[in-house]
Amino acid sequence: IIHPYSEEKEYDITLTVISKDGCRDTVYTKYKVEPARPKLKITGDLQFCKGESTVIYVSGAENYEWNDKTTNDSIVISVPGDYYVVGHSTENCSDTLHFSVAYSENPDFEINYHFNKCFEYFFEAAEKVSSTEIYTYLWDFGDGSPASTHNRIAHLYPGDGTYTVRLTVTNKYGCSSTYTQNVTVTGM
Repeated sequence: IIHPYSEEKEYDITLTVISKDGCRDTVYTKYKVEPARPKLKITGDLQFCKGESTVIYVSGAENYEWNDKTTNDSIVISVPGDYYVVGHSTENCSDTLHFSVAYSENPDFEINYHFNKCFEYFFEAAEKVSSTEIYTYLWDFGDGSPASTHNRIAHLYPGDGTYTVRLTVTNKYGCSSTYTQNVTVTGM
Protein backbone atom coordinates (compact mmCIF):
# COMPACT_ATOMS: atom_id res chain seq x y z
CA ILE A 1 0.00 0.00 0.00
CA ILE A 2 1.27 3.45 -0.90
CA HIS A 3 -0.16 6.45 0.88
CA PRO A 4 0.96 10.02 0.16
CA TYR A 5 1.28 12.32 3.17
CA SER A 6 0.68 16.03 2.74
CA GLU A 7 2.79 17.34 5.61
CA GLU A 8 6.25 16.76 7.01
CA LYS A 9 5.48 15.55 10.53
CA GLU A 10 5.20 12.40 12.65
CA TYR A 11 2.15 10.20 12.03
CA ASP A 12 0.61 7.37 14.08
CA ILE A 13 0.20 4.40 11.75
CA THR A 14 -2.15 1.53 12.44
CA LEU A 15 -2.23 -1.65 10.38
CA THR A 16 -4.95 -4.18 11.04
CA VAL A 17 -4.89 -7.55 9.29
CA ILE A 18 -7.88 -9.91 9.30
CA SER A 19 -7.43 -13.44 8.04
CA LYS A 20 -10.18 -15.31 6.17
CA ASP A 21 -10.75 -17.25 9.42
CA GLY A 22 -11.58 -13.98 11.20
CA CYS A 23 -8.34 -13.75 13.15
CA ARG A 24 -7.28 -10.24 13.67
CA ASP A 25 -3.94 -8.60 14.46
CA THR A 26 -3.08 -4.92 14.76
CA VAL A 27 0.32 -3.25 14.66
CA TYR A 28 0.95 0.32 15.78
CA THR A 29 3.95 2.42 14.83
CA LYS A 30 5.02 5.98 14.40
CA TYR A 31 6.35 7.23 11.10
CA LYS A 32 8.05 10.57 10.57
CA VAL A 33 7.68 12.04 7.11
CA GLU A 34 10.96 13.78 6.33
CA PRO A 35 11.49 16.55 3.87
CA ALA A 36 11.56 15.57 0.24
CA ARG A 37 14.87 15.54 -1.55
CA PRO A 38 16.34 19.00 -1.98
CA LYS A 39 15.34 21.12 -4.96
CA LEU A 40 18.33 23.20 -5.89
CA LYS A 41 18.07 26.68 -7.35
CA ILE A 42 20.94 28.80 -8.61
CA THR A 43 21.11 32.57 -8.98
CA GLY A 44 23.73 34.77 -10.56
CA ASP A 45 24.81 35.70 -14.05
CA LEU A 46 25.34 32.70 -16.32
CA GLN A 47 26.95 35.03 -18.85
CA PHE A 48 29.88 37.26 -17.99
CA CYS A 49 32.39 39.48 -19.74
CA LYS A 50 35.53 37.89 -21.12
CA GLY A 51 38.44 38.43 -18.76
CA GLU A 52 36.13 38.83 -15.75
CA SER A 53 34.26 36.37 -13.52
CA THR A 54 30.78 35.67 -12.20
CA VAL A 55 29.49 34.43 -8.87
CA ILE A 56 26.82 31.69 -8.84
CA TYR A 57 24.82 31.09 -5.66
CA VAL A 58 22.86 27.94 -4.77
CA SER A 59 19.99 27.39 -2.36
CA GLY A 60 17.56 24.61 -1.51
CA ALA A 61 19.68 22.19 0.54
CA GLU A 62 21.60 21.99 3.81
CA ASN A 63 25.07 21.63 2.29
CA TYR A 64 26.62 21.67 -1.15
CA GLU A 65 29.47 20.31 -3.19
CA TRP A 66 30.47 21.89 -6.50
CA ASN A 67 32.23 20.08 -9.33
CA ASP A 68 35.57 21.50 -8.09
CA LYS A 69 34.92 19.90 -4.65
CA THR A 70 34.36 23.23 -2.84
CA THR A 71 31.53 23.16 -0.29
CA ASN A 72 30.31 26.77 -0.11
CA ASP A 73 26.89 28.05 -1.12
CA SER A 74 28.54 30.01 -3.94
CA ILE A 75 31.27 29.60 -6.52
CA VAL A 76 33.35 32.14 -8.44
CA ILE A 77 33.63 31.18 -12.10
CA SER A 78 36.12 32.77 -14.49
CA VAL A 79 36.21 30.09 -17.18
CA PRO A 80 33.18 29.36 -19.39
CA GLY A 81 31.96 25.77 -19.43
CA ASP A 82 29.65 23.20 -17.88
CA TYR A 83 29.34 23.04 -14.10
CA TYR A 84 27.29 21.19 -11.51
CA VAL A 85 26.46 21.37 -7.82
CA VAL A 86 25.15 18.60 -5.55
CA GLY A 87 22.96 19.60 -2.62
CA HIS A 88 22.41 17.32 0.39
CA SER A 89 19.70 17.43 3.02
CA THR A 90 20.35 16.50 6.65
CA GLU A 91 18.69 13.15 5.85
CA ASN A 92 21.33 12.60 3.13
CA CYS A 93 18.89 13.05 0.27
CA SER A 94 20.50 14.83 -2.66
CA ASP A 95 19.80 16.74 -5.83
CA THR A 96 22.23 17.61 -8.63
CA LEU A 97 21.89 20.69 -10.78
CA HIS A 98 23.85 21.05 -14.03
CA PHE A 99 24.32 24.43 -15.71
CA SER A 100 26.50 26.15 -18.29
CA VAL A 101 28.31 29.45 -18.02
CA ALA A 102 29.45 31.44 -21.06
CA TYR A 103 31.31 34.66 -21.55
CA SER A 104 30.45 37.54 -23.80
CA GLU A 105 33.14 39.01 -25.98
CA ASN A 106 33.97 42.63 -25.36
CA PRO A 107 32.73 44.86 -28.17
CA ASP A 108 35.23 45.19 -31.01
CA PHE A 109 34.94 48.61 -32.65
CA GLU A 110 37.02 51.29 -34.22
CA ILE A 111 36.50 54.99 -34.66
CA ASN A 112 35.96 56.17 -38.22
CA TYR A 113 35.90 59.90 -38.89
CA HIS A 114 36.15 62.49 -41.60
CA PHE A 115 35.63 66.24 -41.76
CA ASN A 116 34.06 68.67 -44.17
CA LYS A 117 35.33 72.05 -45.34
CA CYS A 118 33.42 73.76 -42.50
CA PHE A 119 35.61 72.02 -39.89
CA GLU A 120 32.78 69.79 -38.76
CA TYR A 121 33.93 66.29 -37.95
CA PHE A 122 31.74 63.25 -38.51
CA PHE A 123 32.39 60.28 -36.23
CA GLU A 124 31.12 56.73 -36.48
CA ALA A 125 31.47 53.75 -34.16
CA ALA A 126 32.31 51.00 -36.63
CA GLU A 127 31.92 47.39 -35.51
CA LYS A 128 34.85 45.31 -36.78
CA VAL A 129 32.78 42.12 -37.06
CA SER A 130 29.13 42.65 -37.87
CA SER A 131 26.59 41.27 -35.40
CA THR A 132 22.99 41.78 -34.33
CA GLU A 133 23.99 42.67 -30.78
CA ILE A 134 22.65 45.91 -29.29
CA TYR A 135 25.21 48.33 -27.92
CA THR A 136 25.27 51.61 -26.06
CA TYR A 137 27.75 54.30 -27.03
CA LEU A 138 29.42 57.08 -25.10
CA TRP A 139 31.55 59.62 -26.95
CA ASP A 140 33.93 62.09 -25.28
CA PHE A 141 35.33 64.47 -27.90
CA GLY A 142 38.19 65.68 -25.70
CA ASP A 143 37.18 69.34 -25.80
CA GLY A 144 34.98 69.58 -22.71
CA SER A 145 31.74 69.45 -24.69
CA PRO A 146 28.83 67.27 -23.48
CA ALA A 147 29.11 63.55 -24.20
CA SER A 148 27.03 61.93 -26.92
CA THR A 149 25.34 58.52 -26.95
CA HIS A 150 24.80 57.95 -30.69
CA ASN A 151 26.79 55.58 -32.86
CA ARG A 152 27.11 58.31 -35.54
CA ILE A 153 27.60 61.92 -34.61
CA ALA A 154 28.75 65.23 -36.08
CA HIS A 155 30.95 67.44 -33.89
CA LEU A 156 32.30 70.95 -34.35
CA TYR A 157 35.54 71.66 -32.46
CA PRO A 158 36.01 75.10 -30.85
CA GLY A 159 39.45 75.74 -32.33
CA ASP A 160 42.73 74.38 -33.59
CA GLY A 161 44.45 71.71 -31.54
CA THR A 162 44.86 67.99 -31.03
CA TYR A 163 41.90 66.36 -29.28
CA THR A 164 41.70 62.84 -27.87
CA VAL A 165 38.36 61.29 -28.80
CA ARG A 166 37.19 58.45 -26.53
CA LEU A 167 34.46 56.03 -27.49
CA THR A 168 33.13 53.54 -24.92
CA VAL A 169 30.92 50.78 -26.34
CA THR A 170 28.94 48.54 -23.96
CA ASN A 171 26.94 45.42 -24.82
CA LYS A 172 23.80 44.11 -23.10
CA TYR A 173 25.88 42.09 -20.60
CA GLY A 174 27.74 45.18 -19.41
CA CYS A 175 30.94 44.26 -21.22
CA SER A 176 32.64 47.38 -22.54
CA SER A 177 35.64 48.49 -24.53
CA THR A 178 37.08 51.97 -24.83
CA TYR A 179 38.75 53.25 -27.98
CA THR A 180 40.76 56.43 -28.41
CA GLN A 181 41.69 58.41 -31.48
CA ASN A 182 43.66 61.65 -31.65
CA VAL A 183 42.14 64.23 -33.98
CA THR A 184 44.18 67.24 -35.09
CA VAL A 185 42.17 70.29 -36.04
CA THR A 186 43.99 73.04 -38.01
CA GLY A 187 43.10 76.07 -40.11
CA MET A 188 40.09 77.32 -38.16
